[in-house]
Amino acid sequence: MKTDQQHSGYTKAMTGATTYRFKHIPLKEGEDLLGMRDLPHKIVTVNTTLSDDKKCVHFNEYFAVCLSDAIAIAARLEIASAEVAEMVVSIEPLEPDEEEEFLSVDEELDKRLPAPVRYK
Repeated sequence: MKTDQQHSGYTKAMTGATTYRFKHIPLKEGEDLLGMRDLPHKIVTVNTTLSDDKKCVHFNEYFAVCLSDAIAIAARLEIASAEVAEMVVSIEPLEPDEEEEFLSVDEELDKRLPAPVRYK
């Protein structure tokens, strides 16, 4: 595969553990991609603990207000997967209808659930 080494190609991260592809893109495209960080995201998991009928597993979607929160939630789930059979399969931005539903449900849960306890 021939690439322009100054503008695109493949390399290893400084740690040597990760291969990644790089390329130059227009500034506007980069700004648009960065804007996606602020969108709500979902973390999709599969919990292989069998359901009561022993024929199904659990499919879960955790919702986060932004990509950074989604990464943190996914990391916690991955760490917990050593004890619980729930594994992250993807992190995805919410579709507009999912975002609307998430915000509505989140607001409703905030009304129904008790406030967190504060300790001095």
